[in-house]
Amino acid sequence: MTEEELYTVYKGVYMVSSVHTPESLKYFEEFVFRPDDIIIVTYPRSGTNRMREIIPLIMSGGDPAPVDTIVNWKRVPWLFNCSS
Repeated sequence: MTEEELYTVYKGVYMVSSVHTPESLKYFEEFVFRPDDIIIVTYPRSGTNRMREIIPLIMSGGDPAPVDTIVNWKRVPWLFNCSS
């Protein structure tokens, strides 16, 4: 694959084309957070998915029902998965 096929340049920054389309990058830029949103920002392989389980438990006062009955990606969506 060529560099043009592998990467999208968005505002001077190289982004992996297979993950970030120009449309998804525009969506990220215009995304409006709610006042009660919780943002989890982690490095890869540093406990991101564990945090996606812990935060709903904290928010539900330790009640496991939401964790047991609502699929992970609906409880705690990844921002880059919200644009499609």
